[in-house]
Amino acid sequence: MPSPIEAKGIAIPFQTEFGTLITSFLLHINNSIEQCVTNAVRNALVELKQESAHQKNEELEAGFITRAEAVKFLKISYPTLHRYQKAGLLPYHKIGRKVYFKQADLISATKVKMKGVRS
Repeated sequence: MPSPIEAKGIAIPFQTEFGTLITSFLLHINNSIEQCVTNAVRNALVELKQESAHQKNEELEAGFITRAEAVKFLKISYPTLHRYQKAGLLPYHKIGRKVYFKQADLISATKVKMKGVRS
């Protein structure tokens, strides 16, 4: 008994060529979808990274200064700055692995004499 395709006059070699065509078409679509998803994820990560950097810059512009700037501002050494931090006399903020200070906190710390901490 002939298959439904053979009954319509379509030869077996055409079936295999058609099957190969469909298979290659599906592989092409799959690769295209993979590329689209990969590009979308890559773009989203780039945007997130830029947004994060922008947010960090805004925080720094809002009165945060680095350890080097704090040392110059207070006219003290790095070890002294570290001791003040550990003693709780200078509140600090960590953004990632970096330590920052608010200028307002440093100004108020200069007004209050730092007792009990050797310098």
